Amino acid sequence: MPSEFEDPDLAPIRARQIGRRQILRWAVVTAAAGAVVAWLGPVLTVLGAGGPTEGFSPGDGSDEKVALEYLSALVPPFVAVGTGLAVAATVEVRRAIDPVESRERLGLWLAWGLLALAALGFFLAPATP
Repeated sequence: MPSEFEDPDLAPIRARQIGRRQILRWAVVTAAAGAVVAWLGPVLTVLGAGGPTEGFSPGDGSDEKVALEYLSALVPPFVAVGTGLAVAATVEVRRAIDPVESRERLGLWLAWGLLALAALGFFLAPATP
């Protein structure tokens, strides 16, 4: 089986096999993970399970607070990778030669909405000392 380096005509075929659906799927999954992680602390605080996340000292060794701090530090990489994947998916949808299904367009809007939600959750999170 020749590779795309031996036969340049195979490169577009391989790219179509990976396709925009796979890129879009990973963009949505990454954006959803970022949104969940970004809003986990505020949601738990509202539900009363997490306690207030602001105003605790760094020496406080509560496992829940340490876990929330750790998870909140993971939001920027999820947003950065999700944004890159969403941009790649957007470019693939715009360059599409064949007609794009409405499901893919809905997935693209979902990815961008979840990324916005994750970014808002990160930037509007209560400050911790």
